[in-house]
Amino acid sequence: MSALDLDRLSGSKEGISMEQFSLAWLLSQPAVTASIVGTTAEKHIIEAVEALDITLSEEEITS
Repeated sequence: MSALDLDRLSGSKEGISMEQFSLAWLLSQPAVTASIVGTTAEKHIIEAVEALDITLSEEEITS
């Protein structure tokens, strides 16, 4: 997925950051069993946890 695709698709999910979209996409991949998230601020870990509740459409997952 290119950066332009990611920007376009994350914009379709109002109210979530590109990082949250990326994490939600990654976790939707069957081969991924875990994701290692690095953080430098508390808000980053909060956003990462919130990404667990994001449901992506089939189009968003396969694009």
